[in-house]
This record gives sequence, C-alpha cells and structure tokens, in this order.
Amino acid sequence: MSFVSGSFLKAVLRPARLASVIALLVIGPAACTDEASQPTSAEEPSGKRSGSTTEGATVGLPDLPQGDDPVNLDPAEFTTKIDNPYWPMKPGTRWVYREIDEEGKKLKIVVVVTTETKKIANGITARVVRDTVTEDGALIEDTNDWYAQDADGNIWYMGEDTAEFENGKISTKSGSFEAGVDGALPGIIMPATARDEVPAGVLQGRGRGQRRGAKH
Repeated sequence: MSFVSGSFLKAVLRPARLASVIALLVIGPAACTDEASQPTSAEEPSGKRSGSTTEGATVGLPDLPQGDDPVNLDPAEFTTKIDNPYWPMKPGTRWVYREIDEEGKKLKIVVVVTTETKKIANGITARVVRDTVTEDGALIEDTNDWYAQDADGNIWYMGEDTAEFENGKISTKSGSFEAGVDGALPGIIMPATARDEVPAGVLQGRGRGQRRGAKH
C-alpha cells in the first residue's frame, strides 16, 4: 500500500481508531505492553515518495507513494521483523482499546501481533496481526491484518482477511482484500521517518476497499 489513500486501511483499526493510533505513533515510539486507551480524533497523515513530487510534503524527507499511485515492490527487500520505532510489532505484543462507535455502543478492540506469517499474492511475506472487536463480550469483528517492513524501515499494509458477525454468525467478509489480487494495492501505514506534521493524503480514505482500486 502506498501512503495510502484507501483500502490499505480498511481501517486496520477502523477509521477513527486508526487515526488516533497513527497520531500517537507518529508523536512517539509505541510501547510494547498492554494498554487501554480512549481514541481521539486526529488529522490524517500524508506523504511523498521517491521520484515524485507531492505538494506540502515535508522538506528533507524521502518521497512516499500515496493515493492510487502504482508501486513495484521487490519481495527480497521486505521482512516480517518489524522494528520501526514508531510502531514495532514484536510477536506477542498486545494492545487493548476501548471505543464508542457512532451509535454509542461500547466496544473493546484487542490487537495482537502473532507469530504467524502469510505469503501475499504480490510475493511478499507479511506478519499476521489479529484484530478482534467485541461488544459486551460478543464477537462482532475478527480480522487478520498483514504487515511487512521494507529495507528503509517503512511499514506496509498488505491487506486483511476480515469477518463481521451478527448473532454469532458471519454476516459479511466484504472488507477482505489482498495486495496483488483483483487490482488491490499495498500501502505504507507507518513511515520510517517521523514527520512533525503528517501530510494530508497518506491515510485519507481509510475505508475498506478504496485502495483496492476504488472497489467496495
């Protein structure tokens, strides 16, 4: 995914949740401990990529792809050992969030970095991070997100296998996508270098599927 504009982030952690997580991570290194937090709104990041020109991009920092910019990635340049200081993903790390959705429902989100990996259709092997959402103890969403880190230290979002539940049964898996399948594109979810101000456009349009080529 490139500094995405869309799908890459169905919302790895849902739109509001992701925005707050990214804001916290950009401000300082993430802690590898259990934590509970109340998400807050944050401005959406943006970035540049090498070889391109992006208005408003931070001077002195490498360009990063954004929007639906096509990218050619070499699997040999990626690793499942994600040690980006702003969002390290050591297997076993666990984050816990408390969230109130648009309807006022209280949700609990648990994100766990697993020991599992997945070979993505574009040839890159990614780390599997499980993201579960419950309401009053009942599972309402279960997602396996796929991340990999490039040689420069940028974390890329490669897609997800997600399922939403109603009354204990899967109601839809429409949010699932995989980079390299049906035009789906990967995108950068966390750059290697922090920006004082996250440029507009990097994570905009985090809705599911937009990064897949405007498919919903």
